Amino acid sequence: MEKLLSIIIPHYNSTDSLKNLIESIEKEAFRIDVFIVDDHSEASEKKRLNELVRNINSKKNDYILLENHGKFAGGARNTALNLLSSKWVIFADADDYFTFGWYEIVSKYYQSESDLVFFLPTSFNLSNQKIGQRHRGYQSALLNYTNNKSKKSLDKVRMKIYPPWSKLIKSEFVKENDIRFDEVIASNDIMFSIKIGLSAKNIDVSKENIYCVTEGENTLTTKPTLARIKSRIMVMKEANDFLKQKHPYYFKRFRFYAFEYSIKAKEKLTAHESQICIQLIKKEKIPLFPAFKGDFGVQRAKSIIIYYGKNLKDSLMKNNGEKMKAIKRFLKPTFVKHFVRKRYKSEFGKKLNLRNPRTFSEKIQYLKLNIFPKSKLVGILADKYGVRDYVKKKELAHILTPIIGVYDRTSEISFESLPKSFVAKKTNASGYNLIVQDKNKIEKTEFIQTLEIFLNKDFGVLNEQKHYSKGLNKIIIEPYLEIDNEYNFFVFNGKVALCGAIVRYLDEAESSGFQVGNGSIYSSYFDENGDFAFSRDGKESRITLPYNYPEMVEIAEKLAEGFPFIRIDLYLIKEEIYLSEFTFTPTSGYNTRFSQYWQEKLGDLINLKELEPYF
Repeated sequence: MEKLLSIIIPHYNSTDSLKNLIESIEKEAFRIDVFIVDDHSEASEKKRLNELVRNINSKKNDYILLENHGKFAGGARNTALNLLSSKWVIFADADDYFTFGWYEIVSKYYQSESDLVFFLPTSFNLSNQKIGQRHRGYQSALLNYTNNKSKKSLDKVRMKIYPPWSKLIKSEFVKENDIRFDEVIASNDIMFSIKIGLSAKNIDVSKENIYCVTEGENTLTTKPTLARIKSRIMVMKEANDFLKQKHPYYFKRFRFYAFEYSIKAKEKLTAHESQICIQLIKKEKIPLFPAFKGDFGVQRAKSIIIYYGKNLKDSLMKNNGEKMKAIKRFLKPTFVKHFVRKRYKSEFGKKLNLRNPRTFSEKIQYLKLNIFPKSKLVGILADKYGVRDYVKKKELAHILTPIIGVYDRTSEISFESLPKSFVAKKTNASGYNLIVQDKNKIEKTEFIQTLEIFLNKDFGVLNEQKHYSKGLNKIIIEPYLEIDNEYNFFVFNGKVALCGAIVRYLDEAESSGFQVGNGSIYSSYFDENGDFAFSRDGKESRITLPYNYPEMVEIAEKLAEGFPFIRIDLYLIKEEIYLSEFTFTPTSGYNTRFSQYWQEKLGDLINLKELEPYF
């Protein structure tokens, strides 16, 4: 009888972590082949691997231990691919594991007509024992497709989910199209994933999770080296050549650019090694970024602005005058609307209707482009320091967090006088935060330089939310407070219609010792009655509303009184309620997680014909 599933696992000096993967397979799988392909491990590790496989004693599954007949992890995967006899195949890495219930989920698709099935991945950080980051970009692309099925969202799934894990692939489909992994030290899976994505006639995307990828100091994901960055550059060259020759439409949309790796080489390698990488990029004629024309060019220009801040002029102006002119073009208000239209179509797969906006996201875009930039009041209320006087006038001063200091320049900050833990924020921006849990462990110079970059960046311009530019542009430092949960109240005409309850997880600190941003999140949404509506990951809520939730609703509605729409963000800290911020343009109007039902329901609550009295 033909077996329905095989799992292929490359192995290199990772027997301890492989035990966890095998245990997750054995708990649930039945009648499958598990290929473990050793990629030239050290002799002692190979001996341990042989003992592990010999002692599995599985009565349900067959474990086949092989030697890599090729090179690196790509060669190991190819070695097993050549021996496949099952209907389906899944790839796993030796330091990851399958999540509870995975086999039951996968078996639902055994009779599927699809060539390729994607499942939502998750990740786990072994260092801090919290949800990781590695899965987030892939999860976002998959959820965007499930919530908004369009050709463009499907194209991103075909082209941008590079890792081979968390996919169920029909074996015959791989053989018929003669698709194999590159046998290179890094990025061996890029071409494989692009080819199966483009060759698959039928693709399915599941909202369920089957696989957890791990991250941390001892996982197989290693730090950049000269050999790895050179390998990635050459794979980019191979991918570009393949797309240009075989799939010109996708070449235009998903061409690879070397900007990221030129920066990574500069930051992570020696000056000599970095120069080798730059010369390789030039030799292979891989562009750093697109010509700054059209929406994709402007998008890249925007990312460069964000990376360099106001130092961009010194970095690019000397030899790249034309590029600098194109970047300045992006800063012109007349061009912002064009860029927003293009980005909106890319995110939602349909045109942005600004003449007669109906959905929540369309109306937020309208407000963002036409109303909020004219309002000084909106700019002040969106500012984390400017809003405090407004809150006091509402007789809600008790919900304001304590302040250690407010600064116009970083030179005013006395680092030595700051407490051990604190949070530093740019007042007229979102996410420009530095979370410091122990100032004795951070790089002071890098900390100050990061704040300097914050002050130099115009968040409003860079993120198409010009009302932020009317804020105070200060640095505010507050005590570090352990937040229980955060609650985002969507308030329309003084009444809460939806609340996003958010659990934030601090990610592993950077090498500098502090964390930039707000951390990772898990969220559930509750309707106007406090009943569960939906969650970020499509599952049942893991959040229970607190006993003082009605008081939070009352505060949110009092703060939002007199406005057609504001999102009031509140913290709960040791059961006490505090204000986080006022948000006028959630996700900058690109909320692809809201279903069509919620897009229309919330959109109906904003009357654009009655805005003048407010602003």
